[in-house]
Amino acid sequence: MMKKYLLLAIISISINGISQTNSTQTVFANRAISTKNYVINDRVDSYSFRGVFTLNKRELIKNKIDSIIGKAKMNEGDFIWNNDGGYSIILSSGEIKFDLQKSNDNEFYYLKMKELERELKLVLDNPGPKNIAISTKSYVLNDNVSVYSLRAVFHNRKNNSIRELIEFQFGKPEIEENKLVWNKNGSYKIELLDGVAKINLGKSSDNDFYYNKAKTLGNEIISSLN
Repeated sequence: MMKKYLLLAIISISINGISQTNSTQTVFANRAISTKNYVINDRVDSYSFRGVFTLNKRELIKNKIDSIIGKAKMNEGDFIWNNDGGYSIILSSGEIKFDLQKSNDNEFYYLKMKELERELKLVLDNPGPKNIAISTKSYVLNDNVSVYSLRAVFHNRKNNSIRELIEFQFGKPEIEENKLVWNKNGSYKIELLDGVAKINLGKSSDNDFYYNKAKTLGNEIISSLN
């Protein structure tokens, strides 16, 4: 009988939430938000954010991060922000990722991450400017306020003539695996492989010169397809 009363007492304490041990503990909830655009995890010891977007938003996202965190470094076409305070931010062509290990020493950076989260959620949730998209059997062109991109498909026999058009505007390429690549500090990227040419450029006030060259090149490639 004594065991029965003791068990009932334990249950009663648990239900009424008056356990001496639990009342002094801080409860941290793991918060995970998943949408089509982003996933956020805010845990006791870590924080992470991953967002995906269309290329026309990349320059806007970079500007948001620059204004909150500072200027980025370049690494193989990606923009990188990191420091010894325990955070890392990587902005690639269609994805933004940042994470931070929480501690008493880097609460300042955690607050920066939360500020950045608020800003980027607005960008990712907003449909933004519509692309001017032209699609044919041989190319897809996007030219809007944030980005210029072209993907052209053609017969392999045109590879040399397309390469000459690109080299006239942008000089000699680098070789990466099975493709030729033209890349100027990440402000633009041009790729040529068998039967496919790609141009990608994020627009900004600093690269009007390269945008005009890319657009001229794109028009010449499209003309050569006909």
